[in-house]
Amino acid sequence: MSRLRESLIKVQKEETLKELLKDKYHITPEDEKQRLLALLGDTIERDVDKMIREEIDAYNENTPIRKKNKKLSLFIGIINVILTILISYAVNECNC
Repeated sequence: MSRLRESLIKVQKEETLKELLKDKYHITPEDEKQRLLALLGDTIERDVDKMIREEIDAYNENTPIRKKNKKLSLFIGIINVILTILISYAVNECNC
């Protein structure tokens, strides 16, 4: 996981530099690039962490176990409504 994160950070840094410097990217000295990255380093890392969390959440949302739990929750909800109606009917019958 850390190798993936480091790779994504490296790619994101390059893309950010290309976006900021545009045509001057290839002629800008390396120390100037490092200065820009030092200013934006935390932001880039937060963005990468956010991207990784979103991907993990999207994966977890579509797993078979998650789908099974959603179906089970729906089934339990329906049974709960039916039993509530039957219990209220039985209570009313006893009170008559």
